[in-house]
Amino acid sequence: MKKLLYVLTGLCLLAGTFTGCEKPNETGEEGGTTNGGGTPTEQTGTLKGTVTDKETGLPLELAMVELVPSEKKTVTDQNGEFAFADLLPGNYALKVSKLGYKTVESGAIAVKAMETVRQEIALEKEQTDLRIVNDNNEDIEELEVRRGEKVSFKILNAGTNILEWEIPRVAAEWVKDFSKESGKLSPGASEKIEVQWERPNTFGAEAVVYIMSNGGNKQLKLIHSFDEERDLGLKMVAVAGGTFQMGATSEQGDDAYDSEKPVHSVTLDGFYIGKTEVTQAQWEAVMGTTIAQQRDKAGAFKLYGVGDDYPMYYVSWEEAVQFCEKLSQLTGKTYRLPTEAEWEYAARGGQQADGTKYAGSNTIDDVAWYNDNSGKQTHPTGMKKPNGLGLYDMSGNVYEWCSDWYESNYYSSSPSVNPQGSSSGSGRVSRGGGWYNNAVGCRVSRRLNYAPDFRDYDLGFRVACSSK
Repeated sequence: MKKLLYVLTGLCLLAGTFTGCEKPNETGEEGGTTNGGGTPTEQTGTLKGTVTDKETGLPLELAMVELVPSEKKTVTDQNGEFAFADLLPGNYALKVSKLGYKTVESGAIAVKAMETVRQEIALEKEQTDLRIVNDNNEDIEELEVRRGEKVSFKILNAGTNILEWEIPRVAAEWVKDFSKESGKLSPGASEKIEVQWERPNTFGAEAVVYIMSNGGNKQLKLIHSFDEERDLGLKMVAVAGGTFQMGATSEQGDDAYDSEKPVHSVTLDGFYIGKTEVTQAQWEAVMGTTIAQQRDKAGAFKLYGVGDDYPMYYVSWEEAVQFCEKLSQLTGKTYRLPTEAEWEYAARGGQQADGTKYAGSNTIDDVAWYNDNSGKQTHPTGMKKPNGLGLYDMSGNVYEWCSDWYESNYYSSSPSVNPQGSSSGSGRVSRGGGWYNNAVGCRVSRRLNYAPDFRDYDLGFRVACSSK
């Protein structure tokens, strides 16, 4: 069963860390090696090539390629490519193996200094009595895994002899809990295997699971699928474009500061904005750090509300931007922080604006957690009444970062269409007030700013994205 080889191969593919295992090397143009930095070397050469399926001609990913007589090993990339750089001149051979295929050993390959030689390897599928199937007995090579759900597949004996099988413990960290890891099957019999997803630090993870047997070997790729609303509970609200009066409008009264003046007309394109502030569970799922770890970055402070549905805080502007970037990579959408103008327009209710002092009401206790009712801590998002757009906690709970640089007299020269804030500054805008603030700080027009690397116990954010 070549069990030891496959176990080591699996560890290499999934971890890439045991001695002698390399990632595919990058090479320069034909005739020279890059040596990492792209500098040709006069004393060495390069051996590279492609591994394909003999029957279909398609490239084979994750094939193990061993260089003989050296100790070097690598695995093929998604295009079936491999490369060995910095080789001393001489004769070498390749040993290529992949689960489900017969191992191939090449003849002697001459490597010369300052030259690149290619070797094409075609692997023939291994005859096996082992099948991996779904509930409809259809052969499968990959399986989607979703957060909080168990998935299952079946091991089927398609031969005429008793088949012994096992799942070696070489899977990635997030596929630990197989319902059964070994067994025997009579001809025509099957065994259902369940696996429970475990949260990785990042979404989009993949793991190759090897099923080994005395009747041939197979592999199954488990793919953790991602959906921001299903997996994160990240719900976005559409905000139709429009024109509004920004700043210290009449309902803000004498509480308004000079930085909120003059009142000026702003026209915005439509956009989407988060229904709630980003929660601690959402942050941890995307960024991999807990609220306690973020607190430790800020210093010796307390935690002011901990739980999956509590807003994330102790987050700098820079980290909030990183969250948006990682979320964008995961989803293929473009997430970002809202501009200051977008934030205020949304807080006022957009086209459904009702002219209230706070986001959704003139009575602050209806819509906000602030110093008079918070009990000196944050609260789960969405507990107070929403504003006219269905947005929660735009006033109170935690301050929210915006994308703009802050300038106290920016409103005097602000563009009237889609303003982006000052071109430079020392602080980034924050809006909305928090659990520690009084009612004045929770008004829809109140502006504050903090240094981009600043973290605090009542400072979080919500995300936005374009409607286009």
